[in-house]
Amino acid sequence: MQVLKVIGLSFLSFILFILLVIFSIAFMANGTFLNPKFITREIDSIDISAMAIEIMEEEFEDDTDIPEELKTALYDTIEDTEPVIKAELNEAIISVGNYLRGKTDEPELLQVLGNTFLNEDFLADLLAEVDIPAVVEASIDTDEIDEELVTSLIDTVSEIEPELKEQVAAASGPVFDYILAETDSIDLEQTLRDTLLNTDFTTSLVDNLDISPIASEFLEDEINEIVPVDLYFITDELDDAVAIIEPTLRQALSDNTDEILDYLLGDTSSISVEVPLEPVRDDLEDVLEQIVLDNIPTEWEGLSQAEIDQRIDDFLTDAMDAIPDTFELDEELLGSELPEQITDGLTEAEETLTDVREDFDEKLSEAEDVLEKIRGYVGWFITGYWILITVIILIILAIIAIYHQVKGASLHLGIMFLVLGIIECIAVFVGRGIGSRIIAEQDIAAAVQHLPDQLIAAVTGPLAALSVGLIVLGVILIAASILYPRLRPAE
Repeated sequence: MQVLKVIGLSFLSFILFILLVIFSIAFMANGTFLNPKFITREIDSIDISAMAIEIMEEEFEDDTDIPEELKTALYDTIEDTEPVIKAELNEAIISVGNYLRGKTDEPELLQVLGNTFLNEDFLADLLAEVDIPAVVEASIDTDEIDEELVTSLIDTVSEIEPELKEQVAAASGPVFDYILAETDSIDLEQTLRDTLLNTDFTTSLVDNLDISPIASEFLEDEINEIVPVDLYFITDELDDAVAIIEPTLRQALSDNTDEILDYLLGDTSSISVEVPLEPVRDDLEDVLEQIVLDNIPTEWEGLSQAEIDQRIDDFLTDAMDAIPDTFELDEELLGSELPEQITDGLTEAEETLTDVREDFDEKLSEAEDVLEKIRGYVGWFITGYWILITVIILIILAIIAIYHQVKGASLHLGIMFLVLGIIECIAVFVGRGIGSRIIAEQDIAAAVQHLPDQLIAAVTGPLAALSVGLIVLGVILIAASILYPRLRPAE
C-alpha cells in the first residue's frame, strides 16, 4: 500500500510539475499578447512622437531644402496629436481583442474604424491639436513671396482657423461615410458647397482675405498707359488708392459669393460681378493728387506753380477717364480654364475615393477572414487554459487526498512550488539578459533601440510575477507544514 502511495505521489507530482510549467507559459501569453489591455498599456508607455521625430530628423539630415521652421511645425504637430491617435488606436485594439476572445460575435472592422479613426469627431479632435497658421507659415517660401502678402495670409488663416477646422471636419463626414459603405455615392461638389464652400464660410473668408493685390492690379492696368514718364513712380505708390477701392471690392465679392462659386465649380458658364466705383471716385482722385504732391518729380523743378498744377490736373483728368465707373469681375479675370480644372479635379477625386472604397472593402474582408481564424485558435487556447487550471486543481486535491494530512501535503506542494518558482525566476532573468545581449548586437535605429528591452521586460513581467508568487506560496506551505503540528492540540 505504501509503495502504491509513493508511486501515485511521484506520478502526480511529475504531471503537476509539467502542467505548472505549461501553465506558466500560457499565463504569460494570456497576460500579454492575448490581453488587449496589456497591448494598449504598452502603446501608452511608448513615446511614439519622440521616435517619429528622431526618425524624421535622420531623414532630414541630408535634405537642406526643408526649412527649419517647417520641421519644427511638423514636430510640434506630431507631439500634440499623439494622445488623440493613441486614444482611438487603443479603442480599436480593445474592440478587436473582445472579438478574438469571444466577447463579441462579429469583428465589424468597418464599424470599429468608423467609431475610431474614420469619423468626423476624430478628425475634429486631431485638427484641434494642429496649429494651422504655424504649419502654413513654415511651409511658405518667403524668398519667393512678398513678406506683406505672407503676413496677410497668416493673419487670415489665424482669423478663420476655428471655423476652417470645423468645416474641414464637417466635409470629412460624407467622405468617411462613403468609404465605409454607409452611403452608395459621393458628391464632392455638394459636400464642398455644404461645408468649405458654403455661403457663410466663404463670406467670412472674403471678409478676412487680403484682396489688395486684385485692387492693385486693377489700378495699375487702368492707369499704366496714361502715366507720364516723369510720374513713373505712381504705380509704386498706390497703397492709399488701393485702400479706398478695397472695401467696395470686398463688399461686392461678399454679396456675390454664390455666383462666383457657381462659376468656379462649373455650374454656370459665365460670370459678371460689377463693382461700382462711382462712390469712391472723388476720394480716389484726391489720393492720386496727394501721391503726386508728396513726390514732385525733379523734372518739374523750375516750373511755376501754375504749370505744376496744370500738369497735375492733366494727369488726374486722364487717370479718372481711364478708371471706369464700374469694375467688372468676369471669367476673363478669374480665368476660363479654372472651372474646368476644378471640375476635373473633383471628378478625379471621386474616382479615387471609389477605388479606395473598393480596395478598403476587399482588404477588410481579408482581414476579417484572418481574424476569424485567429479567433478560432484563441478560443481553443482559452478553453485549454481553463481546462489546464481545472486539471492542476484536481491533481493538487488528489495529492492532498493521498497524504490525508496537512503536514505532508503542505510540505510536498510547498517544495514543488518553491523549486518551480526559483527555476522560473532564474529563467526570466537569464532570458532577459540573453535577449538584451542579442538585441545589442543588432543594427537597430537609435530611435527604437530602447523598445526591444522594454518589450522583453513587459512580456516576461507576468511570468516574473508568477514565479515570485510560487516562491511565496511555497515558503508559506513549507512554513505551514512545520508550524501546523506544533499548533495542533494533542489528540
